[in-house]
Amino acid sequence: MRRALVLVLVLGMPAVLRAEITPEDVAVVVDTDGSIEESATAPDTYLMKVACAFYKSHPDAYDAIFVFTTLPGNFFTNVQQGWPVQQRNKGIGREPLYNNAPKFCARQGRLRHAVKMGDLKALPNNPDDYYTGILMYGLSGIELMGHEFGHQWLASIEYRRPEDSENHCALRGWEGSSEPQPGELMCDGWARNGYNQHWSYYLHNPSVMYGSEITDLGGGKFRIRTAKPFKFSPLDQYLMGLRLPGEVPPFFHVLDPQGYPPGGSASLPSRQNEKGTEFTGIRVDVTIEDVRRVHGEREPPLEKCHWKGALILVTNAQWPQHPAALQKVADYGNRWEAWYDEATDHRGSFDLTLDGRGYGTPTCPSGLVPPPPDEGAEETIPDAPRDVQEPTETVPEDLPGPPDWSHLDFGQGSDPSSDPGQGAPDRGVASPDLSEGVAGECVPMTRKCLGQAVLLCAQDGRWAFLRNCDDGEQCIEDGVCASGSGKSSGCDAGSSTGGPVTLLGSLALLALWRLGRRRRPATGLP
Repeated sequence: MRRALVLVLVLGMPAVLRAEITPEDVAVVVDTDGSIEESATAPDTYLMKVACAFYKSHPDAYDAIFVFTTLPGNFFTNVQQGWPVQQRNKGIGREPLYNNAPKFCARQGRLRHAVKMGDLKALPNNPDDYYTGILMYGLSGIELMGHEFGHQWLASIEYRRPEDSENHCALRGWEGSSEPQPGELMCDGWARNGYNQHWSYYLHNPSVMYGSEITDLGGGKFRIRTAKPFKFSPLDQYLMGLRLPGEVPPFFHVLDPQGYPPGGSASLPSRQNEKGTEFTGIRVDVTIEDVRRVHGEREPPLEKCHWKGALILVTNAQWPQHPAALQKVADYGNRWEAWYDEATDHRGSFDLTLDGRGYGTPTCPSGLVPPPPDEGAEETIPDAPRDVQEPTETVPEDLPGPPDWSHLDFGQGSDPSSDPGQGAPDRGVASPDLSEGVAGECVPMTRKCLGQAVLLCAQDGRWAFLRNCDDGEQCIEDGVCASGSGKSSGCDAGSSTGGPVTLLGSLALLALWRLGRRRRPATGLP
C-alpha cells in the first residue's frame, strides 16, 4: 500500500486525505406519519420535509444534502432530482438570485443544494455500474448523483458571437412544443422556455450534464458518440467557479443544414451510441467569451472549492433502515468523494462525513489540519495548491454566507490561521464549566444553549463547548445565536427556484424523438 501511494505521488496525482465514510455517517430520517412519502411526486416539497426533519437533530453545517430512501417508489415518485436551495452566482444564466434556505429549515442559511436520489434499491449496488431506471441510460449510479448535484449551476447559458445580432440557445437540449405559442419568447426559432437544463446531444462537450463527443471528419461530416467516463467538462467547471475564463478551451456544436438539431433533442445519453454514428451538419464554434457576452462575468470569479455534505436515508416502520442499506449509502458517499475529485480535474473536493472530519485533498483542502505523517514514512503529502487559488467566497449582501468550520474541534486539530471574520468565535473566550447542568447522553452533532454558550454534542455522546454568542446576540432554542429579537434574519427572503430539474420529461421526449425527428425552422446560424 505504501509503495502504491508513493507511485501515485510520483506520477503527480493528488494524495487522498479523505476520511472514510462509515454507516455511522448516514443520518436516518424516519417518516413517522407518511407525510414525506406522500410528497415524493413534488421534489421541492419532499426535500424540504426531509431537510426539516434532518435539522431537528443536526446543525446547519452542510452545503449540500443527498437523500436516499428505503421506501419503494414508482415511475412517477422515484425520479432523481437536483434542487438548488440558493442561487448566489451571477453570470451563469441563473438569475435572479434567491435564498430558500429558511424553507428547508437551514437556520444559519448555509444549505445550498439538495439532491433526491430516490429508492436505494433501484440504484446499482456498485456506484460505477449503469443506472437501469431509464432504458439504455448512459450514466452510472455515481454519475447520476453528480448530474443532479451539477444542477446547482448547470446548464442555463446562451451565447452570442461578435457577428450575431441575437442570442443562441442551441448549447442546450430541446424539450418544448414543436409549435411555439403566441407571446412566447423565441430563441433560434423555438420558444426559449422549451430548452432544458442539460447540454444538447449535438454539443461537443462530454459532460455528466450530457453533451457528446463529436469528431469533425471534414467536409461537413461528423462522428458523434456518447462519451465515457462522464465528468464535469471545462465549461462546467467555469460555471461552477472552479476555472477562470482563460482556462476554458473553445468548443462547438453542430447544426443540420435544414435547421435540425437541436429540435427534438432530449439530450439523454444512451448506451446504444457508445461506438458512434456519422452524420452531416454545420459546425458552429463557440468560445467562453461568447457566453460572457450574454451573461457577463461570473460573480464571484471563483468559489471555494471544498463542500461539506450530508448523506440522509429516509425510512419508516414498514421499510426500516438495515445495516446493508446504511452500508450502501456509505459506499456511495465514499465513491462520491473520490469521483468528485476526479470529475473536477482535482479542482474540487467533498467531505460527506457527518461530523465534518474530512480534510479534502491537497489541491482543495477543507481547512482542517491533517495529523502529521508517521515518523519514518516514505511518502510525503504535497502541500502546493493548484495554480489558481480560490479566493474568499463573495456572497451578495442580502444572502447569509456559509458559517466557517475552522473553529470546530473534531479531535484532529483546527486551522489556527483561519479568518475569524467568517463567524468563528473569539478563541480567547474561555469555555464554560460543563461539569454541572449538562450531564447525560446526547445525540451527536446536536446543539443546545448554556447561558450565552453554544454546546455541541460530540461523537462520544457528550456535550462540548462550541462557541459563545457575540455581543447583541442571545442563545436560543437548538443552540442558535440570534439577535435580541430572537429571530433569525432573512426568513422571508428568496424566490422560487424556477421549477424542477427532472429526468421524467427527458425520458418522455426521448421516446417521441425515436419515433420520428421533427423538422424545425432555420436558426439563422451559418
